[in-house]
Amino acid sequence: MVDKVVDTVPRRPLLFLGTTLVCSLPCYALNRLDVRVPFGLPPSVVMIGVPAAVAGTFVARDEGRRGVRRWLASLVDVRRTPPRVLLTAALLMPAVHLVAAGLSGAVTPVTPSAAALTLVVFILGAIPEELGWTAYATGPMQERFGVTGAGMVIGAVWAGWHVVPWLSMGHSWRWVAWQSAVTVAMRVIMGHLFRMSGRSAATALVFHALSNASLEILPGGVELRRTAIVGTLLILLAAGVTKVNRDT
Repeated sequence: MVDKVVDTVPRRPLLFLGTTLVCSLPCYALNRLDVRVPFGLPPSVVMIGVPAAVAGTFVARDEGRRGVRRWLASLVDVRRTPPRVLLTAALLMPAVHLVAAGLSGAVTPVTPSAAALTLVVFILGAIPEELGWTAYATGPMQERFGVTGAGMVIGAVWAGWHVVPWLSMGHSWRWVAWQSAVTVAMRVIMGHLFRMSGRSAATALVFHALSNASLEILPGGVELRRTAIVGTLLILLAAGVTKVNRDT
């Protein structure tokens, strides 16, 4: 019933995407500051709060307090999500990163306590992003562009949103290009998981957090080219599974 109520309220996902990009611009200026941030992230990392702030403003204005409560609750609502879909969201990218790390010959996992702390940090970091990208924008974008099309559009914005922080971390344009391809691929997969889960934003939260955390838990072993190739194959797999589910 929650989805039916929310879906009757018109949302403006394209305006949300554009507004998020514009409102994030001041955050990029913070990279001029000589400030140390955990995990080697740039000061502009504070921009992770922008998608939630923009989406929350739109929801409050268009849907009222009840709408805000439903929007927030959608990030943890897994009542209609098949356990296998949630498990896939949690393990997919860690498995990809583990394979890529193994292929590069540099699997060096951190201690369990450090891994647990890393996971908590990246879950908290993924929450404000997915309140915007998924809980607000993904559903209506899929209605307009389809599952894969919506993932590509949101993924392109998501990747572009990260370009300045990536460059400020000292990465080359070649690295940024490959990472952008991986980022779009991830968002397409997240879109398929969202649809397969009964439109639960929790799958995107779990996928996003575990993806970032696994990169820190397996440092130095991930080659983005291999990850991009494997990620592309996973997109095809996810699309195939979705088609089979629809046909059956």
